[in-house]
Amino acid sequence: MSPPERPAAEPDAPAAPAAQEFWRTCQHLAYHLDNAPVAVVVWDSELRVTRWNEAAEHLFGWTAAEVTGRRLWPDWPGFFPPGEWEAVVAPVAERVRSGAERTVVVTNRNLTKAGEVRVVEWRSSVLTDPAGKVASVLSFALDVTGRPPAGGRRGDDLAALAGSVAHDLNNVFTVVLGGVGLARKGLPPAAVAHLDQVEQAGMRGAELCHKLAGLSGRGPDPGPTARPVEPARTPPPTERPARALVADDEMFIRELMASTLEDLGYEPLLAATGPAALDLFRHYGAEVRVAVLDVKMPGLRGDHLLGQLRELAPGLPAVLVSGLADPRGGPGKGDERTVFLAKPFRPEDLVAAVRRVAGVTV
Repeated sequence: MSPPERPAAEPDAPAAPAAQEFWRTCQHLAYHLDNAPVAVVVWDSELRVTRWNEAAEHLFGWTAAEVTGRRLWPDWPGFFPPGEWEAVVAPVAERVRSGAERTVVVTNRNLTKAGEVRVVEWRSSVLTDPAGKVASVLSFALDVTGRPPAGGRRGDDLAALAGSVAHDLNNVFTVVLGGVGLARKGLPPAAVAHLDQVEQAGMRGAELCHKLAGLSGRGPDPGPTARPVEPARTPPPTERPARALVADDEMFIRELMASTLEDLGYEPLLAATGPAALDLFRHYGAEVRVAVLDVKMPGLRGDHLLGQLRELAPGLPAVLVSGLADPRGGPGKGDERTVFLAKPFRPEDLVAAVRRVAGVTV
């Protein structure tokens, strides 16, 4: 299976950078799906196969060329033992086609091309359009023949895979949505309309990321929603510069957050790791008015970093960002000094979060 074709774009077109970043995102997603160590199947709204990765070929025996375009039923009776469709699979298929459930999990028997019976756990994410109609279904198929139908190491491996893919793609879509937001500045309406299309596609991708995180069992927070954007205000002069500490291991995300914070009047201090951010704070702590911290960083997590920063400055306002659930629990969960921002987010989402904890003016 080949990755999506690169979209045609004028080299100097205003929307070209965002469009090319979106193309890269599609390539990343295609790579993850095709190289996943578990069987991955993508279906259309009629449950016809549109993608069938190499692991699915190994599990079931059919190649992608043999099954692409084939409808689950009645085009494929040889995929189930006699009576399995009617007794087990058909009711689940109707639930999927209705679009009423975001995720569906079922364990049933399947036949391989060679006629062998496999017990397969299917974990599916259902993507709907704005009208609530099913647009596509992403399924992970796990061979649990001879094993418990749910849980155990293999189930944990599948959940970990879904969470890892969701995390990586959340970072990519944050760059896409952030780049679109920044690219809008000063552009004519015609160019902005093209960027709107890229943003809508990015939001659809973001929704898929949250569904993948749901399959991992990590409880994703809702993604960004449309909201009016207030004009940024420049902070009044102060004796010390108003700085914002930004920590994220993804360079492009750091740069996007820095540009957004500059528009709010902050001078950003950028760090790629938790220890580096802590060193910056020890040097510039008196000037830092807000911290924006990625949760999932290697070495020192953002929420743990925040705990150390609060030992130095108990009243420090902070924004925690992550593609998974809010990591806070127990004490501090309702802390007004801290706001959680789900990835992927847009510049206006970050603006709203910073204003909530630090005020409109710095």
